[in-house]
Amino acid sequence: MIQYQYALDAGEELVDINDLNREALDEEGYVCLSCRNPLIPRLGKKKAHHFAHKKHVNCSPETYLHKLGKQVFFDVYTTCLETRIPFFIELQQDVECNHFQETIGFSCMDDKKLKKFDLTRYFKIIEYEQRDGQFIPDLLLLNETRKEKVYVEIAVTHKLSEQKENSEFKIIEFDVQNENDLDIIKKRKVSVNNEKVRFLNFRTTPAVKDVCKGSCFRYFNFFVLYNSGKCHLSQLTPREIVEKRKRFGDKIYFSTTFEDYGTFEPFFFKSAVAVLGKKNFPVKNCFLCRYHAENTSLYNDEAIFCKFLKEPCNSNKAADCSAYRKEAKYVEQLLEEMNWNYPDFLKYFE
Repeated sequence: MIQYQYALDAGEELVDINDLNREALDEEGYVCLSCRNPLIPRLGKKKAHHFAHKKHVNCSPETYLHKLGKQVFFDVYTTCLETRIPFFIELQQDVECNHFQETIGFSCMDDKKLKKFDLTRYFKIIEYEQRDGQFIPDLLLLNETRKEKVYVEIAVTHKLSEQKENSEFKIIEFDVQNENDLDIIKKRKVSVNNEKVRFLNFRTTPAVKDVCKGSCFRYFNFFVLYNSGKCHLSQLTPREIVEKRKRFGDKIYFSTTFEDYGTFEPFFFKSAVAVLGKKNFPVKNCFLCRYHAENTSLYNDEAIFCKFLKEPCNSNKAADCSAYRKEAKYVEQLLEEMNWNYPDFLKYFE
């Protein structure tokens, strides 16, 4: 026989069997959330206390859990609003270090932390299964102007519809498979780290502060175009970037810093060269030259084979080569590859 922990009393209030005793039973009885049939409280000494149907009925435990989840959230949140008790959610927030922001041109992603928000500070209204445009969320949280909203969904067997999941609305989805899964709602603290909860379309503003205090050991790509037309890409710490700029400042025509992409270093070097070539900066590099080809020799590790000189060479040889001719099609080919793989790479050259 189906056993439930919760029932509705004569006043349609949710009752937990664990809050009952023999002296405080409702004389008018209890009904099932799912099938609305009478329930009997079982308060024996041997078995766990529970509600049981008065007679055998066809009752859906899934419907019971779905209705129970909605009612528990509605009751808990309403109590929070009435008594000014916080209902917290915890979301991931990026932490960025700005100590070397002027040096590298952007704040450095340092870590993530949990950021706590009190829903009741922003959403003072809760509605039960009210239509909102094309959707009917299980529960709807609204701010006082009714412009900001959060959908609260209880997922038992049916998850979010594709339309609702792909909408722009903020959604909190609770995966409820048993009565114990509702404890996180009762505790009034719902975390993104809980595997039973999904947050959709919630975004937090990064926390920007001086984290490293100047002792950053992260490596970044530092790309330099020298006055000579030669280019160089190296992985340096922010302090090393500062030192290099001081040392070669009068010889540097242009420089930029971007995230260290590791094994993609050759790709980003060629992309950077192509961007500068497109901007008509005074870059001279064999990757842009009409006479260049890929060096396939097993006995030489230079990237370029010069079809004019008929020899392998470093791509910076173009800076001192009278035969260098920039070829627009090679510039466009490299830019097309860059835009396909990393379309936001251009921001480092603005």
